[in-house]
Amino acid sequence: DVHYQHGGRPNSFDRLPRETVGPFNRQSFDDVVSGRYEEFPFELYETELREGNGKGSSTAFKGVIVAFEAVEPFPGILVATRRTNAVVGFFRGVF
Repeated sequence: DVHYQHGGRPNSFDRLPRETVGPFNRQSFDDVVSGRYEEFPFELYETELREGNGKGSSTAFKGVIVAFEAVEPFPGILVATRRTNAVVGFFRGVF
């Protein structure tokens, strides 16, 4: 069960921990993919978060966010990187 929308506000966005992306006062969304995988709800979306107005604005975050809905909190590791190959290298080290 997978759904696609363009430019819509993801349902999970308001639950995004603000300390993970930094301060912002404007947001925009591009592709949003949501659904369930084996009864596990998820959202994957492209977003740009900005702070300030006009020429004085700066990008706080621009990239892809993957949000999972869990019934209980789990001890996990947040992996954030500017380069894709850094994530691949991280997972190679784990497995």
